[in-house]
Amino acid sequence: MIDEQNDFISNASHELRTPLATLSVEMETSLLEKRISDEEARKLIKSNLEEISSLKVLANNLLRLTQVHTLNGQNTTSNLSIHEIITSAHKKVAALANQKHITISIDATDGIIEGNVSEITEALVIILDNAIKYSNFHKTIKISTENNNQQVSIHITDQGIGISTKDFPHVFERFYRADKSRSQTDGFGLGLSIAKNIIEQHGGTISVTSTVKKGTTFTVTLPLKGSVN
Repeated sequence: MIDEQNDFISNASHELRTPLATLSVEMETSLLEKRISDEEARKLIKSNLEEISSLKVLANNLLRLTQVHTLNGQNTTSNLSIHEIITSAHKKVAALANQKHITISIDATDGIIEGNVSEITEALVIILDNAIKYSNFHKTIKISTENNNQQVSIHITDQGIGISTKDFPHVFERFYRADKSRSQTDGFGLGLSIAKNIIEQHGGTISVTSTVKKGTTFTVTLPLKGSVN
């Protein structure tokens, strides 16, 4: 636990240091200039705001991860419709998908699970957001479900860049990002860790299968409480 905590602090410090260093260098360089034009000042402010936004995202994700770790089942739960949760998560990422002309298809049978609606929806949003980020334009993401043995499995399948075999053991680790993804998208590698913790807090599991250059499927499995009449 101590080693894990030290790793977490070290990784968080590293991620914080990069945008802070960028802010510092840009402002120090500008101060050395005897004169700075209005256009240059605006460019500096815009760049600074981008780094501040990045810091805010990291701070919010760190706080979110801490909250998930300390919930221990204390969140308010209720009976939830699987189809309604999937629909809600879809709506939250629709704008991002539209920007890349990505189609999200839903082929899901309904059922009832017990949990916190905002938590489970957030977990699905994280996975869908991940699928959109690593998919090229004009691709399709499919959401499907499978009910058996008093469990429901929600499959989210994309046609993206895929995950290499060497990265598989680390997919849900905090701050981990595969080398390919670092050059293609922004982020801090916290989303899937948050999703995993949310699902596990609800007595479920999350797994992944993938083929490089063909796509990835994340599967969320949760206890099924009943069917919808």
